[in-house]
Amino acid sequence: MLALIGTSELLFLAYLLFIIPFILGCFALWVGSLVHCIRNRRLSDNTRLIWAVVICVTHIIGAILYLVFGRKGDGSGASPSIS
Repeated sequence: MLALIGTSELLFLAYLLFIIPFILGCFALWVGSLVHCIRNRRLSDNTRLIWAVVICVTHIIGAILYLVFGRKGDGSGASPSIS
């Protein structure tokens, strides 16, 4: 069966099976990071704006940087809890 498939068909199959899901996964990571950044109340407004610009400008690299370094925040943007 594989002997009947040419090189161009194998490349197209690899494209469908690996490259498209990889691109969709990167896009989902980018959108998820941007949404998380915008909704993250532990970040101050200025920090949130800076991270949103970094994510939008640098795309997947910015999304990964945000998830590694910026997601936790310093807590200054959070509202105080009432005990």
